[in-house]
Amino acid sequence: MKHIALCTALLLLGHSLATSSQPPAASSANSPTISPTIRGLWVDSFGIGLHNPQEISDIVSVAQKMGANVIFAQIGRRGDCYCNKASVPRVEDPALEKDFDPLENLLEQAHAAHIQVHAWMTTTSIRSDKVPLPKNPLHVWNAHGEDEIGLDNWLIYRRDGTAVESSDYYLDVSNPYASSYIAEMYASIVKNYAVDGIMLDRVRYPDDGQNVGGGNFWGYSDPSLSRFWKETGAKGAPKPNDPRWLEWRREQVNALVRRITLEVKAIRPTVWVSAATIAYGAAPKTETEFQKTRTYSEVLQDWVQWSKSGWIDLNVTMNYKVASNPNYVKWFDGWNSFAATLEGPKSARQASGTALYLNTVPDSLGQAQKSLSSLKGWVAYSYRTPSSAGESTRNATWDALAAGLKSENVLPLGDPKVFSAVRGTLSQNKRAAVLAPQQHLTGRAATGIRLELWTTGANGRKIDSVLSDGGGNYGFFNLPAGPLELRIKGLKNPVRLERKLGEVLTLPVVAF
Repeated sequence: MKHIALCTALLLLGHSLATSSQPPAASSANSPTISPTIRGLWVDSFGIGLHNPQEISDIVSVAQKMGANVIFAQIGRRGDCYCNKASVPRVEDPALEKDFDPLENLLEQAHAAHIQVHAWMTTTSIRSDKVPLPKNPLHVWNAHGEDEIGLDNWLIYRRDGTAVESSDYYLDVSNPYASSYIAEMYASIVKNYAVDGIMLDRVRYPDDGQNVGGGNFWGYSDPSLSRFWKETGAKGAPKPNDPRWLEWRREQVNALVRRITLEVKAIRPTVWVSAATIAYGAAPKTETEFQKTRTYSEVLQDWVQWSKSGWIDLNVTMNYKVASNPNYVKWFDGWNSFAATLEGPKSARQASGTALYLNTVPDSLGQAQKSLSSLKGWVAYSYRTPSSAGESTRNATWDALAAGLKSENVLPLGDPKVFSAVRGTLSQNKRAAVLAPQQHLTGRAATGIRLELWTTGANGRKIDSVLSDGGGNYGFFNLPAGPLELRIKGLKNPVRLERKLGEVLTLPVVAF
């Protein structure tokens, strides 16, 4: 358990740093009024873009041409960062200028142009067979990869015992140590940089094409199965399409999304939390139909609930469709139409992410126009490859795209909707009450415990219910005004509380 001790210490240190001082000030890219339009640019880090100040200057110039009010920059690829001040190591990229901090420089240049920067990080992917192994001993692959055992091994495994999907290795979101590591990864960015938002990517179970029609074949590590058996009473290895097993794993993803949002908004409530989400195949028309999609049933990603529950501020569907294919046109329009039904006063904003690299300039302009019309939100993927013609025509393509986009009326994005939430931790250790709130309690955490939030009085009503995660953590969002009470299964007396509008209320550890 040598690495668990080391990384837990690092995580606790990182959490202390993330809560002990004031975060960076809000950016000049914000405006008092939220723009009715989201126009974004994805900048991936698998090629040109973030290696030096000139590359970043070129990004900002393109964003200005296209009228973007937000840049989603991939600062985290696989357990690393294109930055110098994070809980994960600096990326080992030979093209990166020595000592240069890409995120810091991007923030300076983009904010000067009144463009927001959202830190896009790959949530669960940590290694690829296609690139050299990371050298840094603190990289999560070296500390918690395939050479470790038990809870010290954070990888997710298939039913057949393999851990590689295509060429990538992923963290298991049901492992409480891995989920804490992921949450701290995002929190450290919000703590140390004046980012306007964070973006979650690959926050789901892996999909290797073998899941189709048969549930999901991932999540069969010993720690994951042990938790499932303990919390549900099930016995034996479940089948990939076992309904209870599917629901339990989907809840692990949900819990991670809640945890990340609560961690970063406890630091800065006005930071945007967005997710790049799956939109495979034909689109649903209703929420019931959504539960039959590959998104929900195969990769176990319930972004409908994330959107409606206030767990994220912005949902960007990866609506990657070839516009020249009539069937794909129907799918593209369908996903936009379905996403539009989720918009509401307490729900996440919706935007359509389109694949420039799959389409010609006229087709991409058509998809952008549709997205901005139906959702008032469009994000272009990506800066590096803006058309099906490839990277070699990048500059000419961006000029052509910019000429076709009307950018003069795009306002700064502004802050997300006002946020209020409560979070806490459950422990089976009676001494846990003396620990700091949200301190990592794995090994003595009360996991899978049902919690309900109620209004008080004779006409009290249940507002919501959640399960505590693998670390005993829980949280509630969109709290109403007035006295509330938290009812915890197994405890006689409820916990009394009252929301703080625009803040995350952190309760003391509750010990059983």
